Amino acid sequence: GKSTLLRAMGHLWPAGHGSIRLPAARYLFLPQKPYLPIGTLRDALSYPQAGDTYPHERYVHVLETCRLPHLVSRLDEANHWQRMLSPGE
Repeated sequence: GKSTLLRAMGHLWPAGHGSIRLPAARYLFLPQKPYLPIGTLRDALSYPQAGDTYPHERYVHVLETCRLPHLVSRLDEANHWQRMLSPGE
């Protein structure tokens, strides 16, 4: 029900046809289990852009803002971050 509606609103549901009218305001859809690509944490944070898209300071700022400063030293560590981080992180 709700998940299907949100997927359709986010253009993530290929089945069916019709139209959905959305408000002019911007909205954000966050799945319960977000997708993180396998690779470095820097790549995961900048997805779908390349990991070298932003200056190092921006990644540090993002991690500190999200109360994850302990991960700064792991920015260039390749891993399966979707499995490494809890849903709350």
